[in-house]
Amino acid sequence: MRIRPPKFLLRLFLFSMLLGTLPVLVLGVLSYQKSSEIVQDKVAKGNMLNLEQTQQRVEQILKTADKSAVQFISSSLVGSAMNMPLTPDQFETVNGLLLGLHQLQSFELGIYDVLLVSLNAGWAINNSTEVFRLDSFGETEMVRNYAKYGKTSFWTIAEAGKQGNRYIW
Repeated sequence: MRIRPPKFLLRLFLFSMLLGTLPVLVLGVLSYQKSSEIVQDKVAKGNMLNLEQTQQRVEQILKTADKSAVQFISSSLVGSAMNMPLTPDQFETVNGLLLGLHQLQSFELGIYDVLLVSLNAGWAINNSTEVFRLDSFGETEMVRNYAKYGKTSFWTIAEAGKQGNRYIW
């Protein structure tokens, strides 16, 4: 004779397994969804904080560069030189302007190329010790377009060929 397991006992065992496993599975899925939402929220908030911190750092760099440029432009040397044509006889004036431009150049702030232009006197000078007549300067049209804005101070991005982007103040 064979001994068969009672069907009732087998059904009761399967029902008990289903009754015990189903809530655990549902609870596990719901817990996973909730915890993944929380983690995603925390990551998004952390990224926003990093973005705000980067924005504040860039704004501080621009403010520092702006203050330095305004201080240089407000100096009596620049004020007197802006309306006079630069000639070789004015070596001390040119040397003083170059010194001021070199002080504006700050690798920590990302300022590599500084240019001082006098549209009235028709010259341009950069921090690599070059003095140009405005009519022979390659970017005269760009500078004249900036002068048309009518603002005393502003920031923009200018294409600079091989050098990449430059920020113009």
